[in-house]
Amino acid sequence: MPTKGWTGLKSTRLNDGSHRVIKLVIGSPSATSGDIQIGGELIHVDDIEVSNLPIESIDILLSGPQDSNVCLYQISLGGVGRDVFLNRIAWDKTRISISWSRAVNPTLDEKTGVGEIHTLPRRPGRPGTDAPSPR
Repeated sequence: MPTKGWTGLKSTRLNDGSHRVIKLVIGSPSATSGDIQIGGELIHVDDIEVSNLPIESIDILLSGPQDSNVCLYQISLGGVGRDVFLNRIAWDKTRISISWSRAVNPTLDEKTGVGEIHTLPRRPGRPGTDAPSPR
């Protein structure tokens, strides 16, 4: 069975119908891109305006075929809008995530209360790694 692709981004819908980013899973495309900001407002997903859509619809729009691309238009907390392109990957959604509390102190370890965020190692053969592709 084909695996669904995923971006590692979670949003919430505010009372005014807007959607704000509240979580980025460590090692996911949304976190590693460096272009998605926790607290930023999602305006479009692949040219579909998301204002007033239910959260479940956002999750469906963000998912798609593995290794497919998705374009998000996000307005940062500073009011700057930009397109962000992500490549969906197969992923276990039970991984550790960055939440609003992490936006306040991004180096805080959830378990110990000190330290740094530790990212997951890259898989061998993926772009940006020194490891050879498995044959």
